[in-house]
Amino acid sequence: MRRPVVKAVEADGPYCSAVRMARACLLSLIGLLVFGQILAGKVLAANGLVPGPFVSAATGERLLLVDKSRHTLYVFDDSFNPVRSFRVTTGKRAGDKLERGDLKTPEGVYFFTGVIDGRDLPPKYGVMALVTDYPNPFDRLAGKTGSGIWLHATDDPSRIQRPRDTRGCVVATDEDVLEIAGYVDLGRTPLVVVKELDYHSMEDAEALKKAVVGFMERAGLLGDRKGGGGVTVLRHKDAFVVSTAGRITYLLRDADGFRVAGKRRYEPVDDLKGMIERLAERLTKGPRW
Repeated sequence: MRRPVVKAVEADGPYCSAVRMARACLLSLIGLLVFGQILAGKVLAANGLVPGPFVSAATGERLLLVDKSRHTLYVFDDSFNPVRSFRVTTGKRAGDKLERGDLKTPEGVYFFTGVIDGRDLPPKYGVMALVTDYPNPFDRLAGKTGSGIWLHATDDPSRIQRPRDTRGCVVATDEDVLEIAGYVDLGRTPLVVVKELDYHSMEDAEALKKAVVGFMERAGLLGDRKGGGGVTVLRHKDAFVVSTAGRITYLLRDADGFRVAGKRRYEPVDDLKGMIERLAERLTKGPRW
């Protein structure tokens, strides 16, 4: 049985007015900071600098990136311009996830494989959860353990203001998770998680794309996508993830060149768009449970 939603009743008076004013000022400040981060990202892109994990993006692709140091999830377009940002909270312990129960958020390139309606979860997961594919092939090769790393909402919005407040998941408010989900194509949209965002030049990105796509073509791994058209290439340290319409290839790179570390193919069956519409309507009407 779902718990009932209790609506708080605000009393009138000078104290409550001051609280409401302080809350409005805080929200305005957060909005300005978010806008400043997006503007800074666009200036960097205009000057030929792109986020370090990005090498190339298929036309129309959306890329999600979590900067753990800034407690922020960014949405980038296929030209690596930031178009939205959202405040998030991550694992209670700093660093890359290594084992089950270490309370850390994994760092790397992941994909969403499914979605769960919040009514099928404990209330703490909020309105919905997007399931990621942690551990990916790189994680397994490194001997990392654990599972159940999601991007999900929360029934306690105050958690989002606490920098590290999860058991390893990425958590945002109900409204923000619904908006983020609108950018997601299950099995195709990447979620890149980094300790701290750095940048490299567009020239470096083009050189990496040429090397990766050239290997993929020689290995017969691109099918009819010659020249890298419609290919998204992402990197984490010296490893690369290549996405072509739901076909994911994991590449390691060493002194001898590239080698395939794993392959995956996703054919999601969940109706994400339909669920977003239903859940958004439920939120506007009031009680969720």
